[in-house]
Amino acid sequence: MILCLYREGSYKIQATSAEVFEEFFPLLADFLIEAQLREEDEDVPEEEYELDPQLQGQLSKMIRKDAAVRKVALAFCLVRCHVADYVSTVKMLKAISIAMEGSSLKDEVAFCRTFCKMITERLQV
Repeated sequence: MILCLYREGSYKIQATSAEVFEEFFPLLADFLIEAQLREEDEDVPEEEYELDPQLQGQLSKMIRKDAAVRKVALAFCLVRCHVADYVSTVKMLKAISIAMEGSSLKDEVAFCRTFCKMITERLQV
C-alpha cells in the first residue's frame, strides 16, 4: 500500500515540528548519555529514577500532543528495557503515564503486548 501511494504521488506526510527536533530528541540523547555513563554493576539510588518535575511536564506535554513523539517514546521504552536500562525506561514510562492519564492505550496495543511480554520474561514469571 505504501509503495502504491508513493508511485501515485498521493501521499502526504505530516511535517515534524521544530519542538520535536529541538526539545524531544535532545531529551532522548540525554537519557542515552546518562545510561552510558552509569556503571553496569552500579547500585542505582532511588532518586536516579526520578525526572525533574519541569522536564517531566515538558516531556509529558510533547507525548500527549504529538502521536509521532508518543510512538518514539514507547519504542524507546522497549529498546531501553531490552538492554536492561531500567532507569531510562522508568523515567520515560512515568512521563508517558502522566501524558496518557485519563485516556487509554488502545491505539498502542502492539506496544502493550510487547512490553508486557518483555517484563514477564525479565521477571521470569
